[in-house]
Amino acid sequence: MRKWISLVLIITFLAPAVASQQLVRDKTDGKSTVATAQRKAEETQRKAQAIDILKDVVESAAEIQETQTRVTVLIGALDLLWKHDEAYARASFTKAAAALSDTFASDATQRQERSETRAAMGVLLMSFARHDPQAATRLLDKFQKLLEEVVKGNTLSLNERLSLAQASLDSDAVQSAALAAKVLEGGIPGSFPSYLNELEQRDPAAAASLFRAALSILANGRVYNPVQVTVLSTYVLRESEMSVPMIRSGGEGMPPDFGMFASPLSPPNRDLNRELVTAYLSASGGYLNAQAIGLEQSSSPDVYHVAFLWFLVRKLGSYAATLGLYGGQNWG
Repeated sequence: MRKWISLVLIITFLAPAVASQQLVRDKTDGKSTVATAQRKAEETQRKAQAIDILKDVVESAAEIQETQTRVTVLIGALDLLWKHDEAYARASFTKAAAALSDTFASDATQRQERSETRAAMGVLLMSFARHDPQAATRLLDKFQKLLEEVVKGNTLSLNERLSLAQASLDSDAVQSAALAAKVLEGGIPGSFPSYLNELEQRDPAAAASLFRAALSILANGRVYNPVQVTVLSTYVLRESEMSVPMIRSGGEGMPPDFGMFASPLSPPNRDLNRELVTAYLSASGGYLNAQAIGLEQSSSPDVYHVAFLWFLVRKLGSYAATLGLYGGQNWG
């Protein structure tokens, strides 16, 4: 009985204490919940204010007279806005591209300003391509038509077109490779080996597939020149430097000057894909055989063209002998 009485007394005196502690905890939890809700509300308000400020920056950027500065400020704000208000950012990219196109086409635009506008358009579309490469490419195609109308015979360079594919690598490697494949239909840009190295780091299969697409065009023999075929070799041969021959006219009665243009590369690794190398040597050998036949049939072959072909033959022949991969060709 004494034990039961003691237990009842303990429970009697303990219950209020427990209840009191629970009340304190409930109050604390309540305060914490209110504080958390208040903090989230403040964060939402600050975020909305920040977005409004960025939109003010976008709208005010048009007042900046210097083209490069205006575009730099604009794309900085739009890059930040994209994940918060994609529709607004997309419309603003399109509006800015239209404004640059109008400036480029205006009769009042001087040559230097037109050149600056063209460069600014490239920067703007590269930024847009990081978010939507297809939309950026459509705007680039429109600008290409404008360029042809305003500056007769002038076109966007292969490197300018490839820059959009390169800009979209981080967002969508597959879509980027698809854009690059379109560029290859017109030639091999000097920046292509660097692009392939970056693509390989993200998607090795896509890089190999894109390179094979170039080989299929090379085998056709009517699109690429010898320098572009040389540029293509630097990727598959895993070179740490792209070296292509340069020739300058020596003037009347003087022999031409020969030199090399070198650009550093960073291949993901130096291990050769021997199957891909063999495929490249085979396609290049077929291309060179066709070129040789054309030279034999020409009464006055171009000395520069012959020199570029000779360099390519010597380079690939040396690699084939060193690697024991002849690609089915008699390089000697």
